[in-house]
Amino acid sequence: MPVAPKSFQDLSFSSELVVWAARMWVQANAQTLASESQLNGMIRDSFRLAGATDAYPPFVGLLTVVDATSTTPVAFQRPKCRKLSVDELRLLCVLAVLQSDTDDEAAQFLLSAWLPRAGARMAVEQGRALADALSRAGHAIASPLHSDAEERPAAGRAEAPPELTGSA
Repeated sequence: MPVAPKSFQDLSFSSELVVWAARMWVQANAQTLASESQLNGMIRDSFRLAGATDAYPPFVGLLTVVDATSTTPVAFQRPKCRKLSVDELRLLCVLAVLQSDTDDEAAQFLLSAWLPRAGARMAVEQGRALADALSRAGHAIASPLHSDAEERPAAGRAEAPPELTGSA
């Protein structure tokens, strides 16, 4: 059974960027308008500095869809937290699937833990744009459930641990 990373430091740079940006976006949405603008500017600049300038709009689109349509609380850690949440791992799984597979069903299945069917379809559209923008910039998001490429199942068909499938 695959083991998910427990620590932020266990992630690749590309995955760290996505998780950090998601954490900052959540924090920005809880701030005053001035702080929100400053934090969103920092996230946009981080994608730009990582060579993924066109990743920021679909990133915001994906998290906005998740925030607006989620039927259950979605938990992202504070920006400096070393531990990873199950929901942060789920986000990385969704992006890994979208980068490696042209079939949206696996990503929609992962998102169905948070979103109704229509929300999952909208989130996949934004998620695919984000995954493609990250790919073009050389930022592959590997499934956080596997650390060795030789252990990975066929592209986009990674086994989800019980806590991501809701069977835990």
